[in-house]
Amino acid sequence: MNLQKAVKAKKIAIHGPFKYIRHPIYDSMYILSTGLGLIFFSWLWFIVMVAFAPLWYLECKEEEKEMIKLHGQKYVDYQKTTGMFLPIK
Repeated sequence: MNLQKAVKAKKIAIHGPFKYIRHPIYDSMYILSTGLGLIFFSWLWFIVMVAFAPLWYLECKEEEKEMIKLHGQKYVDYQKTTGMFLPIK
């Protein structure tokens, strides 16, 4: 998710995949990276995936700080009921 779009959002997205996880777009990038690594039998894709995972995590944490500033307690409550990357809470 683009941070600029998140800041402009008037409501918290809680439908579709956002009902279960807060960052489905980052999940899809991770799954795509894994799939490409398997399709091309390339360790490079796995190295890229492992290298980018912490960066994606940090980006998500920054986005969540902005969402808390924008939406306050509503977003904190949303965080309590949905997983960041997995539908486990």
